[in-house]
Formats: sequence, structure tokens, C-alpha cells
Amino acid sequence: MVERCECQRPLTAVGWAADGSLRQVQIRCGNRRASQCPSCSKLYRDDAARLIRTGALDRVTGSAFAFVTLTAPSFGAVHRVPKTAAKARPGAKVARKRCGCGRVHSPGDPLRGVPIDWTTYDYAGQAHFNRDSGKLWHATLEAWSRLLGARPEYVVVREWQARGAIHLHVLLRLTFALSGQHETDALRSGLGEVARSVSSRALDHGSGDVRRITWGQQVDVQIVDPARRGRGHAKVVAGYLGKLTTYAAKDLTGDLPSSESAAPARAHHAELTETAEQMWCSAKCDRVGECSGRAHKGWGFRGHVLTQSRMGRIDEETGEVGKLGWSGLTFAELRNARRAHVRSNMPDDESAPLAWAVLGQEFRGDADELRRVLLAAGADAPPWVAAMLAAVDRS
Repeated sequence: MVERCECQRPLTAVGWAADGSLRQVQIRCGNRRASQCPSCSKLYRDDAARLIRTGALDRVTGSAFAFVTLTAPSFGAVHRVPKTAAKARPGAKVARKRCGCGRVHSPGDPLRGVPIDWTTYDYAGQAHFNRDSGKLWHATLEAWSRLLGARPEYVVVREWQARGAIHLHVLLRLTFALSGQHETDALRSGLGEVARSVSSRALDHGSGDVRRITWGQQVDVQIVDPARRGRGHAKVVAGYLGKLTTYAAKDLTGDLPSSESAAPARAHHAELTETAEQMWCSAKCDRVGECSGRAHKGWGFRGHVLTQSRMGRIDEETGEVGKLGWSGLTFAELRNARRAHVRSNMPDDESAPLAWAVLGQEFRGDADELRRVLLAAGADAPPWVAAMLAAVDRS
């Protein structure tokens, strides 16, 4: 029996049932990138939207929010290319800013984010920033907690800037009311000043050198206060949520065109990849160039695209939750709920426990190939492998 899904790059698994029958199932690849798998990307985007919206619109009503963008510092001058064409009144000329290279770039120019001077660009510094941006984020959260008097609930979405540096979009749910515009302005200023002053240490485990990493000076803070916006509060928050969901489902690196004009961008990406592969991802990274750590595969970044504050433990005596958390949901819980729903709609004989072997994305159901994969397990294979081989021979 074969089950198929809408995934573009599914993994194939085979299972042996208690009655000796063989079952083949396709498992979603789970890729977030729409260019790789539109179906799995949409599923991730829908899950992300639910997590974000639950914490903003359903979890607590009437809360004030702070939407903060934290960028990386400069590692060298890069080409500045507008994202979209500037709009102007009919008959008026559109003034476009001149790039540091001396040119005026048009929207869509593949030079966007590419260093102007390759020889002075700090690739190592950028890789270390990406690697330890999680430590800097936690230092920032601690500093904000001291400013606010309590740790705020939050959801964070990481996005790549065109130059290949990670930056953060943060939505904070505040626990207090704002008394007026003066207090709103003070909070906006305070959150920004704290973020600009926070720093963390990034250790080069190879050389022993210590780098001081900080956020860029362009920290953007927007406060959404339900007391001031009234009925428009939910609409404004929904606008920020839409942005966050878009960022969460965005391709990390994108797919560059093969044209000659994109050659500098491809070379820049190759240098970012090479730098991350050759850096030490941790103190335990003793096989530089061969280590399989996540930092080596993501331009130094080793974290998750979307994170949120988690719900605290439940008091066994009172039943109260020590910490509310952002949404009370996780990606794993949403996946498990879908899995349980599918199994609840399967016939009893099909939902029985099975022994599974995942064969990867290239397997296409050929019996000889399946036999070869199972035989490769060798003498140390679990007992069900022999039973599965027998089922293959009977099929």
C-alpha cells in the first residue's frame, strides 16, 4: 500500500505490519522554502500564523505591544538597491539615492547586499555574529526585563538581510497599561536605547580571540496601545502579525538567477558559505570543514527562525500556570494534532503499530532497491528487518 501527499520532495518510508504485509508511506519533507516545496512551505506559514496570532489576539485581550526590529551592525559597505520603484506625483521626477559605489541602482539589481570592497569586508565577523546572535538576543531580553520590571512575553522571527546577516523582528506583549503619549514615547525610547547598548561575547574557538557583538544602531520600535487606538488596535496588530508571518515563511537565502549580472551575488554567497564551513561552531568542533553542526550550513546561524516565550510549569496544588507564555502552542503540538487526526480517520487495521524504515527522498518503490537497502542493515539489524525482507520477497 502506498500513501501519497502533496509534498514536492517527500521522504519514503516502508513499514512491516503484524500480518506480514508491507506498507509504503510518503512523509513530508518539511522544507520551509516555497522554492523547494510550496505545500510544506504553506503548511509552515499557516502554523506560524496560528502561533503568532494566538499570542496576540486570543491569549490576552487589551494588551499593549511593542514591535521591534533589531538589525546587525556593519561589516563593510554594501551595494544599496531599492526594493521597489519609488512613487511620485504625475509629472514629478523620482529622486533615487546614489549607492556608495557611485551608481544609482534600479530595483531588482542583484548587487543588493553585495560588498563594495571584497578585500575589506569582515566575513568572519559576520559569521560569528550570525552564530552568536542568539546569545545577544537573550542578553537583550534580560536588559528589557530589567527596564520593564518583568520579563515580557514575546515571539521572535529571524530574517536574512540581503548581505547575509541575520536580523530579528520581535513582538513584545506588555503586562501594563500606558497612561499617555508621554509614557508611550518614553517606552519606545527606552527599549531602543537598551537594545543599542547591549553587547555579548563571541569567542573564536580556533584562535581564542573574543569578539564583542552588538546590534546595529538602526533599532526600530513601534508601540501599539489599545487604549489609544480603540477599535483600530486589532487591525494594527494584525498588520504586524501579517509581516511576521511573511518573514517566517521567507526563503533564508533565496535562489539567485544564473545570469552574469548575478555573478557577484553568487560569489558573495559562496564566500559566506566557505567562511561558515571553516569557522569553529563551538568548543567541541574539532573537525573544522567536516563538522555537521547547523552553524556550518546556515552562514553561521544555528538557531530557529521562529521562537516564542514558553508557558511555565503548572502548580500541582493550585493548578495555576507560573508563566503564561506567548501562545501556549508549539509547532510540535500542531504536527501531533494533525497526525492524531489522520490516524483517527484510518481503519483499525491500518492504524496498528508498524516497524518503519525511512529510505530517503530518492526511493521510488522498486522492490530490488528496497531489498538492497534492507540487506545493507547487516547482521546487527533489528528483528523486524528480516520480517520486512520476507514481505518484500512475497510481494
